[in-house]
Amino acid sequence: MTGNPYRDHMAERVFGADPVELIVVLYEELVRSIGEARRHLAGGRPLERARAVTRAMEIVGELARAVDPAADAELAGRLSQLYGFMLERLQAGHGQQADRPFEEAERVASTLLEGWRGIRAQQVHGVAGQAPVEAPAVSLAG
Repeated sequence: MTGNPYRDHMAERVFGADPVELIVVLYEELVRSIGEARRHLAGGRPLERARAVTRAMEIVGELARAVDPAADAELAGRLSQLYGFMLERLQAGHGQQADRPFEEAERVASTLLEGWRGIRAQQVHGVAGQAPVEAPAVSLAG
């Protein structure tokens, strides 16, 4: 029996990742899952859409649990609000069978993904003349 190359690559990436890279991976999977939900909605595949929405909501929940209010209460509050908004939009898109709420959640998730990719790039490479940045108020320790 052969393995799933995508799953094998993802497992390798996750096991070798630092906390910021894990956040990036979660956001990538979130954006991918929302995109799948939108495609399944357009294709009239409700069971597949439900699976994609469930996966997206689980990822948002995981991201929400990673927020560390002790590190930066203001940032933590903003992230919590964004996660609540995304959950509400995912539920609305699924319940109303409407693309717009999914699109709104996907836009927020994509914006956050790009921000975390930027943090990761700065962490790895630094910015000319500046020290690499510290990760913001998140913790994967739970």
